[in-house]
Amino acid sequence: MRAIFLDLIGTLTPIEPEEWENPSPETKKKIARIQRYLGALKRSGVKLIVVSSVEKEGISWLLHHFQYEKLVDEIHSTEDEPIYHQGGKRQTALAKAEIIRKVLREHGINPRDSIMVGDGYVDREAALRARVRPVLTHFLWSGKIKPYFDTQPLWKQPVFRMRYRKKAKP
Repeated sequence: MRAIFLDLIGTLTPIEPEEWENPSPETKKKIARIQRYLGALKRSGVKLIVVSSVEKEGISWLLHHFQYEKLVDEIHSTEDEPIYHQGGKRQTALAKAEIIRKVLREHGINPRDSIMVGDGYVDREAALRARVRPVLTHFLWSGKIKPYFDTQPLWKQPVFRMRYRKKAKP
């Protein structure tokens, strides 16, 4: 079984709250593309898991609002992890990594068959700590905020086509 761990804000949704209530036509098109992409992944047998620093009620509301709820298998909030309450980006990354490790153990999923898709370096650090492959992406939101790294939108990612490189023996 393969798993994709997904960040929520900035990856599946616009980062700007005003875009949540009244999405522009361009935003609606992007959401529809992400819905189709996630649906195709789900149909292929990939387990889709949201891991976010948003509280669970907020995650549920956003998934329902953007019609992702039927596409996602599980949701996890870093607020459920004790280390998260110490504050800071490092603790958020540690909490996300711990959630990822727990889910992998619970479902017997090999970390090599999993990725963490996120829009920031906290997501990347969490993936590396959990020994899953990080994929940085972004939701192309309204042009007001530019991503600070060069990535592709989620639906253009060649998610499982990349091969793992074997480490050279010394």
